[in-house]
Order: sequence, then structure tokens, then C-alpha cells
Amino acid sequence: MLLAFEKCCSADSNSVLMEKVYAELMEEKHPFNLGNISNFENEMRIIVKELMNSTLPTIMDTVNAASVSDDCTKSLIKYAFDLINVRNWAMRMLDATSKLPSGILEGTLSELGAYDQCLEIELPYKNGSLQFQGQYCGLEINRILPRLPANFNLGAKSTKKPMSSIGDYVKGMGSIFFYTEFRFGVCVPSKCSLADMQSIAGQVAKKIQMEVSIKECYKNEPVVFETIHIAVLSILSVLLAISICGSCLEYKLNKDSFTQEEPSKTKKIFLCFSLISNYKHLIASSEKSDKLKVLQGIKALTIAWVMFGHNYAWTNFPLARNGLFASYAALKILPVLKRKSFVPLYAIRRYFRILVLLLLTIGLGFFMPVVSSGPFWYDVVDQELENCRQNWWISILFLSNWISMKKICISTASWFISTDIQLHVISIIPIFILYKSKKFGVFFIVCLIFACNMAIAIVTFQRNLLPFIQMSCADKQKIQDTIDYVHLRPYTHAGPFFVGVILGVIVLHIKSIKLTKACSNESGSILLALTALYGAHDWNIGNPHGPLLTSVFASMHRTTFAMSVAWVAFVCITRNGGPVDMLLSSTMLAPAGKLTFMIFMLHSLIFWVRKATVRERLYVSHYNLLYDYIGNIVFTVMISIPCYLLVEAPVANLDSLLFSEKKKEEENPATQEKKEHLPGNIVIHNYPHNTPDATENIIKPCSSGTQNIFIGCLDADANNANYYKTVIHIKSDFKNR
Repeated sequence: MLLAFEKCCSADSNSVLMEKVYAELMEEKHPFNLGNISNFENEMRIIVKELMNSTLPTIMDTVNAASVSDDCTKSLIKYAFDLINVRNWAMRMLDATSKLPSGILEGTLSELGAYDQCLEIELPYKNGSLQFQGQYCGLEINRILPRLPANFNLGAKSTKKPMSSIGDYVKGMGSIFFYTEFRFGVCVPSKCSLADMQSIAGQVAKKIQMEVSIKECYKNEPVVFETIHIAVLSILSVLLAISICGSCLEYKLNKDSFTQEEPSKTKKIFLCFSLISNYKHLIASSEKSDKLKVLQGIKALTIAWVMFGHNYAWTNFPLARNGLFASYAALKILPVLKRKSFVPLYAIRRYFRILVLLLLTIGLGFFMPVVSSGPFWYDVVDQELENCRQNWWISILFLSNWISMKKICISTASWFISTDIQLHVISIIPIFILYKSKKFGVFFIVCLIFACNMAIAIVTFQRNLLPFIQMSCADKQKIQDTIDYVHLRPYTHAGPFFVGVILGVIVLHIKSIKLTKACSNESGSILLALTALYGAHDWNIGNPHGPLLTSVFASMHRTTFAMSVAWVAFVCITRNGGPVDMLLSSTMLAPAGKLTFMIFMLHSLIFWVRKATVRERLYVSHYNLLYDYIGNIVFTVMISIPCYLLVEAPVANLDSLLFSEKKKEEENPATQEKKEHLPGNIVIHNYPHNTPDATENIIKPCSSGTQNIFIGCLDADANNANYYKTVIHIKSDFKNR
């Protein structure tokens, strides 16, 4: 394409031909009039022939110099001669190939061509069999760059002088090549393999003195279902069948809930999968602890913030919230559990609950090539799936945050849950210390936060890294190093996590407190948040500070922001939040809060498919990005709801069921023994917390001659939102009272 442009646009090559075409247009011989179709075709043949005469020798020399297969060479020759004869398929292939984009001087460096048109092209033999088809190849071109200027930043303002030469302007704008490159789509016959095209690209690079690469080529092929597709579909089908059985069982139990004895363990397992109870729990506004109700709103706003950041380009207070849950739940359970069983039980429960959702996300990720394709597929989806094929075992061991971001399977989520798991396991030690001595425990945690922040500062200073993921920085390697050596590491996020742990301790032991107006004011929280956010302004506009201040900001801004969010949570939990508390405790945010983790895991798949399938360039504006953001939220929620009902909720219910049995055994074994020797007229019913008949029909109409007494109570699981209602049913016969 570039060689053709170089030849055809010379001063003398087509001047006579253009004058002839112009003269015919002036004589009203418009080629698109129906009466002049044949003339139009003849003129096109002349134009293409002139272009091919001027460019074909150079193109053939380039192909001959490259290591290209015979089939590829023959198909390219066929393409060239059919272009001269203006055959439909050849003209469509040329039309589907990118041309130079408009707006290059403003940084528009991409022209994607016609992806679908290219893939639809087919050239049959005379007997009807397929000779070859269109193949779309992604082409990247960049100039050979000098050494990157010190502190070069795309956020720095450039002065435009209208009367200066175009050379001066291009010299200034040329710096953009440190950040991006030309991206084109080339449509060629499918007989040319990826290796053939890469060899041709190498020869073109030598001629034009630029870096030219072809990463991947695509052609129209039938969808192939791999083993993992069949496995995922089979597992989801089984889960759906079990969920339907559980729903039918719950419906039957609800019809005569107090005429039957307590469900067996097998029935309880099926009830964990019931779509009825899981859906009711999803839309219910009640919380396991009323004073933690505000956290559902914080979770909902958290995932909205995370998706917003990913839509633009990254975020940190989910870990502060997770730390709060960890300490609050652990300290509440510790007194009633055997200490020796708590550590392995706590770690194993969290590991398996998150592992199931991670495996679901990885499995669904392999369906991305089944549902779509696009020009940038190689740059986004193919890379992610290759990472999953190579490094899936690292993800399921939750060690993804110790390898490069470029190698992580489900890169936007896997590193985070690995960090979360590691911090939860590490937090067991300070939580035990808190259980023994609150003052010493808090002191230990503060020292831990300080040590982790010091580690961030040292790594940032020694490696000369950025203070945060600075997308305006032109040094892509420095951005990557900042991600790999700071952003992914668990010590980087220990500060926000342990801020949440301290908040959990405070919330657990302060049942109610009336703050003064000055203390309940969120202005301090707002100031901390703004300091963390807008403290990055100087770096973003190209005025970076020295290494020392860079290291200090890198070490402190995450913890500062988490403290801001923790203060808002504390004020609202203690019922001093006013309108903020009303908003975050709103029943409208409760369902979104429960879907948070599923949305977090799945939203990346929606982003990647959207990003990889774009057919045209998108003008980058806040309106367009916001429009995409809203669409991504809608699609992600649509996928998250069935995944929550079929997988996440049943896994949580099973965990709660198994743990509640363990908890009862450890709390009071004598009670279990006594239960076996209760009189025959006393039946104890355990119902899922959202079984309506357990509360609505505490007293039901009885059969003649029988008196039924029901005593209801709640058996709450402090570490989980799933719990059971226990109803003691005493049967009494009037005749034999």
C-alpha cells in the first residue's frame, strides 16, 4: 500500500489521465449514470492499469526478495492481473484495504479498512470449489525512533504557531510515535500465511526505513468448539438442572412448610441451588448486620468506579472494604470457634469460594472468539486467551500478582483477587493479635502499613518508576514496570486493606456513638480524597516532581484515599452520615452490591469484546466514553445476574450450610445430642433465610383436633449473608392432652 502510494502520487505519473477524466466529467459524462456504466468500467480499467504499471515492478521485487510460498506468490499474481481487469473480487479486496487516514497531523494514525468486506470475499474455481478467500491482516508501522527525551509527557501543552513551517509542526508532533503507531488493515488472498505476510512486511520495512510488523491474520472460518467449550456448557447445564430441581423442591416445601419435618441434608443441598430463594435474596434489601447495610451501597459505587476507571484507562478502595469484612467477621467468629481450626478453615473457605468464580470467568472467556471477532482481536482477546492457556495454573494458585501483567490470565481481575486472597491470609496474624490485645494489635497493624508503604517508596525510588499508572507518560516500558513492580504487588495494597481491618475492629466494638457535628463532617474525608486524586495533576500535565517526592506520593496516595472512604463508612455505620448514609443504605443499591464481585470478574470480558470488535475509529470524547461506559454496565449486569443465580449464590449457600453445621458442632455438642432425644411431638425446622413461609406462616390454620405451637428464631451466620430461620414446631393433640 505504501509502495503504491509512493509511485502513484508522483507529479507526472497520471497527469494526462486525470486531465482526460476531468474533461469527461465537465462534458457531463458522469460515470455513475446508468447509461455510462461501460464507460465507467473502461475508465477504471485505464486508471488501475496505469497504477499497476507504476507500482507492480516494485511490489514484485519486494515479494521476490521475501521468503514467500509458491501458493502465496501465485495468488498475489492472480490478484494483480484481476485488478488490471477490474474483476469484482479483486476490486473489493483493494477497497477493503486501508488507505492513509485523514487527520494525521492531529494524531489520527489508524485506518482499519473494511474487515467484514474482506472476510466475505471468495474466489471459486470453475468447478465451484474454493480457490482462496479474503484474509484480513493487522499492520503496524512506526518510524525508527531516537532515544526517548527525558520526562517527555503527552499531557504537556504544545504551542501551535500557524505561520511556522509544516516541518516544524511535524517535528513537534512526531513525539507521538513514542506512544502509538500507524495501524492499518490489509486485505490479501488467504493463500498467504502469516509467515509469508511477515516476511513481506520485513522487506517493506527495509525500503521505507520504518518499523513494519504484522501480528495476526484472520479469515472467515467456521467456529470450532474446543474441549473447554464443551466442558463449560456441560457444567452450566448441570447447574441449571440442579437449580430447577432445587426451585421445584422449595416450591413444594413452601406449600406445606409446617406439615413436614426438617429437610434432609440432601434436600438442603438442593435448596442451596434454588432460583427462587437466590433471586429473592438478590433483590432483598436486608443485610446480615443492619449497621453494615451501608457497605452494600459502597460496594455498588465501588464497582461503578472500577468500571469507569477501566473504561477510561485504572483504581483502590475495594481492598479497604474487604479488610473491614475480614476483621469484622473474623473477630466476631473467633470467640465461638476452636482456635486451632479457624486458620485453615478461614483460608480454605475463601480460596474455594473465589476459585469457583475465577474458573467460571476463565471458562466464559474462551467463548469470546465464538461470539465475535474484529480488527483488533489479536491485540486484545488473542493475547488474553493465550495467557490463560499458558498460565491458568498461576491464576488458580492466586499468584498472578507476581508475574508480568502481560502474562496474566484475565489480567484486569486475576491480579486483584490474588492480592485479596494473599492479604486475607496474611491478615489472620494481626487479627489474632487484635483478638488477644486490641491496643497492641492496632499498633502492630499501623507498623505493618508503614512498612509496606516504605517498601513502595524504596522500589519506586530505586527503579525510577512513576508514582502511579500515568497513562500520559510516553515511556511505555516505564508504565509497564510501574504496573509489574508496584501496582500488582500485595504490599502496595496492604495499606488500604489494613485500614479496613482497623475500621472493622472499631465497628465491631463500638455499638453506637454520637459524633459531634465537627467530627461527623465529611470535609476531612473529601480533603483526603482530593489530595490523593489531584495530587497527581503535575505529573499528568508533564511537570513531574523529583524522585523523592515521587516516591512519597507513590507510597501514600492509596492509603490516603482508603482512609477517606473508611471515614465515610464509619460515619454512616454509626448513623451519623445523614444524607450520605441514606444514599449508601438505599434499598436500590442493595442488589447491585450483591452482584459486585460477579460484575467485577465479568466486566473485563465485555470490555475486551467491545474494544476488539470496533470496525471504525471512535472519536475520543467524554460523551462517547460515557456512552460506552453505560452500555458496558448494562451488558455486564445482564450476564452477571444468571451467573450469580447459577454459581455464586449456590456456592455461598453451600459454604454457609457446611460451615453452619461445623459451627453448631463446635459451639455446643451437647445441644446436638439433646436434639436427638427430643419428644416425638417436637420438630425443629431449619429454613433458608428467604423462605417466605417461615415467617409469614408462623401460625397456620391447624387440622381438626390438633394444636400447633411455633417458636421462631434466627440463626445468623456472622461471616455470611446467608443464614437459616429455625422454627420449633410443638404438636399437641386435644384428645390426649
